[in-house]
Amino acid sequence: MWHYQIPDLLAAGMRCVLFDRRGHGRSDLPGRGYDLDRLADDLAELLAHLDLRNVVLVGHSLGAAEVVRYLSRHGDGRVSGVVLSAPTTPFLLRTGDNPDGPVDEAAFEALQKVMRRDIGAFVEGTSHAD
Repeated sequence: MWHYQIPDLLAAGMRCVLFDRRGHGRSDLPGRGYDLDRLADDLAELLAHLDLRNVVLVGHSLGAAEVVRYLSRHGDGRVSGVVLSAPTTPFLLRTGDNPDGPVDEAAFEALQKVMRRDIGAFVEGTSHAD
């Protein structure tokens, strides 16, 4: 993902550290754990090991969720900024196996109805649910 951006960032005088997330590249057999807590802890361990401070964390897709989880578990003591690129969102629908989801099924269905009726108006924020 970052192959094309890194040369320009380096040319601008920035130090870039990229790490291989568990389950990617040669880390395809993680010893244990593959959840956001473990991934955030991996990031914390890397920042501590390299003694990095005043960093800007850039997360793309699932990496954005890792950045947010890192901040919620480890704080922002080493972080001066955050960039979330095409972030993934949590599962919002409240279900039996996701009881803390903020959106109940009726509201979700009403929203889908509005989107099906006129997605352009929905995106512009000019359409209202019945």
